[in-house]
Amino acid sequence: MLSSVVDSVGLWSTSLTYYIIHAILVASATYWFVKRRDSAKQQSYKLTEKQKDELIAEWEPDPLVPETPLNHPVLHPKLADSKMTKYVSIEGKEYLNMASSNFLGFIGEKRIEEVAKKTIFKYGVGSCGPRGFYGTVDVHLDLEKQLAEFMGCEEAVLYSYGFATVSSAIPAYAKRGDIIFVDKGVNFAIQTGLQASRSRIEWFEHNDMEDLERLLMAQAEKDRKDPKKALTIRRFIVVEGLYANTGDICPLPKIVEFKWKYKARVFIDESWSFGVLGKSGRGITEHYGVDVIDVDMIMASLENAVASTGGFCVGRSYVVGHQRLSGLGYCFSASLPPLLATAASEGIKMIDEEPGRLERLQRFAKEAHEKLDKALQNTKFAVRAAEVSPMKHIVCEDEDRGSGESKLDSLVNTLFEKHKVMLTRARYIEKDEKFPIQPSVRFMVQSELTEDELNRAVEALRQVACALSRDAIPSSDGNLLDWNEKIQEESSQVKRKEWTNCRGGSSSAVGMSSVDYGDTADLYEDENIEEDDEPASCNIAIERKVEAEPQPAFEVAEPKEPKKKVPRQASTQSNHSVESASVSAADDAPPGFNDPPPGFGPPPGFESVKIQPDNKQKNANEREKKNDKPGQRKNDNDRGRQGQERQDRDKHEVKEFVKCKEDERVSTNGEKWIASFAFPSIFHAKLIGTRRANLDKLEKATSCKVKVPKKDSRWEKDLEIASVGGLDCVTRCLDRLEIILVDCKKKARVTHFVAIPCNTEEVQNRFEAFRIAITGSNEFHESTRKKVLFTSAARLHLTIATVWILDQNDEREIEELLRKIGKEVRREFKGTNMELVFQGVDIMNDDPKEVDVLFARVQGEGVQKISNFVAKKLIESGRAKNEFERVDVKLHMTLMNSRYLAQKEGNGNREKFDATAILEKYKDYGFGRLTAEEMCLCPLNTTKSATSFYPKLHSIRLAE
Repeated sequence: MLSSVVDSVGLWSTSLTYYIIHAILVASATYWFVKRRDSAKQQSYKLTEKQKDELIAEWEPDPLVPETPLNHPVLHPKLADSKMTKYVSIEGKEYLNMASSNFLGFIGEKRIEEVAKKTIFKYGVGSCGPRGFYGTVDVHLDLEKQLAEFMGCEEAVLYSYGFATVSSAIPAYAKRGDIIFVDKGVNFAIQTGLQASRSRIEWFEHNDMEDLERLLMAQAEKDRKDPKKALTIRRFIVVEGLYANTGDICPLPKIVEFKWKYKARVFIDESWSFGVLGKSGRGITEHYGVDVIDVDMIMASLENAVASTGGFCVGRSYVVGHQRLSGLGYCFSASLPPLLATAASEGIKMIDEEPGRLERLQRFAKEAHEKLDKALQNTKFAVRAAEVSPMKHIVCEDEDRGSGESKLDSLVNTLFEKHKVMLTRARYIEKDEKFPIQPSVRFMVQSELTEDELNRAVEALRQVACALSRDAIPSSDGNLLDWNEKIQEESSQVKRKEWTNCRGGSSSAVGMSSVDYGDTADLYEDENIEEDDEPASCNIAIERKVEAEPQPAFEVAEPKEPKKKVPRQASTQSNHSVESASVSAADDAPPGFNDPPPGFGPPPGFESVKIQPDNKQKNANEREKKNDKPGQRKNDNDRGRQGQERQDRDKHEVKEFVKCKEDERVSTNGEKWIASFAFPSIFHAKLIGTRRANLDKLEKATSCKVKVPKKDSRWEKDLEIASVGGLDCVTRCLDRLEIILVDCKKKARVTHFVAIPCNTEEVQNRFEAFRIAITGSNEFHESTRKKVLFTSAARLHLTIATVWILDQNDEREIEELLRKIGKEVRREFKGTNMELVFQGVDIMNDDPKEVDVLFARVQGEGVQKISNFVAKKLIESGRAKNEFERVDVKLHMTLMNSRYLAQKEGNGNREKFDATAILEKYKDYGFGRLTAEEMCLCPLNTTKSATSFYPKLHSIRLAE
């Protein structure tokens, strides 16, 4: 009985303790949460409306994209006007092409071009759909079969773009949870595919097989500890056959060994090794003698050695077939145009049929490596690539990366400008690359080179590399300057400045005109002089320019310390004793003491003029000492104020604006930079923007002030640009204004046209008979019998080009351009037959029942050549629009145009007409003939009566 009571008491006490502890914990948690919420409320600070407005006003969004530097290569393209063969024409000059990956010389190959042309006639230019959605053509299947046989694999899959091949194939197999072992030197396409796969990436050092094995061993140890998880993980090794970023080749035999040892799959990107390595161009596997079956998948581009477009993957059927459903670039991108597929197919045939191309390429690659290695010895440059690689990377071994990149740029520019040899910088989007890449210049070898051409390119590279490796620096125009020359040049500028900067002298020595100081007494009467100034220093010459000579760029002097004020007596006495102080100093000093240091004499082209003490100044000082009366102080003050005004006026004259040497569009006085820019007033609204938004943005980005002139119907005024930030600010502002103006003009409608008048009496009479016959007969469709559809007989013409003239500046420039073109036409086409024959009618479109324009066909070979010449010149000058992306002018004389009817009715809708009957009856109708005598510049919209030709603003005579 007692024991049961004790047990019940113990049970009760245990239960009570449990509830007490539980209650304490709940209370503590509740208190902590409540306290924390109250604390957060206390710490929160509520902004006032004024503070909110201030924060909103101060907030500035980051730019959508970073500002592009003015020296960015994209802003200064070198546009080729020929095929990218061994020699390339740029602006009429021929350059040896060592920059493109046309390794086997297939670009420009007639055999490939003929095959592509035949394909166009049969299939057109595009396939118009992805491979799985009506985009597959028989030539795609033929090329896939050919690639599989060429590489010795079971199957191949074709992509339309080389980059998409690699970036699509990797994520088609590797998924989340898989492990990919990747070389740190792989290209950006592989990096993109790795990112899309969402797999775990293990990076090993470039071509370091020990580091790769270390990672594989570490993973094997993890798999041994967790065998269940190991069964769900797939392992891949991804490398390049020939690395695009370094020119090295991968040690494939060792990688295949690791594949079997650590149970991994091997993917190789052979975009740069396909058609290049191996005895027959099969790539890295043939180069090392590795069985292609040991590689799980080979990816390659057709855009390098084969000189086409697209890419492919080859391997076992179950590997390749999976991509037809999982490869994003295969499933959702338009298929490869048939003409490029047949071009690639023909190129692969030529690799087999013409083994000499590959043999020459491999021989030149080895020779180039040896010659480059020897040529770049004892310089700051070196060649980095495998000996068998046709792609060599020239690197600068300068410690400073920025200096190295600058020298590489100068290397490319100097070879291009001075030696007519084209190389290219290997450029990357550094922020997107996983690892930093050493800057380099690509030196590409082609099979079509000769020994002399290779030697010429290597020798040119050696000369420029040696010049850059001595004490040479790159200049803005691509030339090389010696450091010693640069130092001497800068030193001479400093010496010239110190020689001319005497007290009371001038500012910048650049482009200064002579200065007339007038009355020296008035000039110095109220001037404050430093106590430690040496009066004799004023014996140094005030510069006066004798003859014009090229001058260095402007330098803005450093701000000077404020001068201490001294009594007027000290000032006048110091000024009065200039000559005596100078003489005594010269007498007491040792011989040569007062001579200027070597190199500090007067600059060339300047002569010295000493400031002699003025008797008027001396008399004024004596009068001041004798007659210092209160009544005379006013006159003294007036005289002092006049002297100060003259001094200010002289300073203003000294700091006149002159043109800068670096950019003649800009003028400066050493403190301020100004320029003007012709910007048509019709575009001012776009430039300014809503509430000055566009203009404020421009001014802020360039640190310039842009003044937009008010509208003036009499004459267009230029924009005025000013800045105190330096030459770069104004130059940047001018460049941006140029871009804005070009964009505005592209969107503007043409205002004038260049035409050949065809309104002779014979042509007009034949045209009127044609018009009356159609409008008065019921045999033609009703839509064609409206008189307003027909052009005016007095305005019959052949349109050569359409141009825009937006202001008086444009009008002057285009008239000058037409005068120049006219002289060239009369010289180039002297004796050309100018006869034109108008025979038959035709339409602009294919459907004769839906016609907008009906015209008379024109025959005249001589006039056709002249018209093409004039149109090309106008387009090249940027004055004419090339609306149809062609230079050949389609000569036609418009007879009927639905636009005339739309303009008459004012609704803007063009109603097409049925010209079937007209085309049938008048297919051989003769409208006459004439001899072309001139081309005219005429306005498009004119109020002049349609009974006469358009107003002629300017004419080009076609013959003397």
